[in-house]
Amino acid sequence: MEFNLNGTWLFVKTGGHYGKTDLLEFDNDEILHFTLEKGDDSFLHKERNQLWNERLNVEELEFLTPNRIRLSRKGIKRTVSNFEEASISSECIFELD
Repeated sequence: MEFNLNGTWLFVKTGGHYGKTDLLEFDNDEILHFTLEKGDDSFLHKERNQLWNERLNVEELEFLTPNRIRLSRKGIKRTVSNFEEASISSECIFELD
């Protein structure tokens, strides 16, 4: 399947993700991350996040609609209930639209 990833994509966040608006762009096999910053001229400017670089893996990419994609990433979920019990760590898949 041919993917059309041209342009800038908005990284949609859930209620658990707060912070600045994130944008994604795809350059060959690399995912470029950007944030929107308010400039001195009171306009929004796109600034590259140099600390976050990732490689695109097409197995982790799913088109939900022609203009919405989902990225799946492996990660570790940590659960802490209180200070008296040990924390629980488990591997999981994070799905990000």
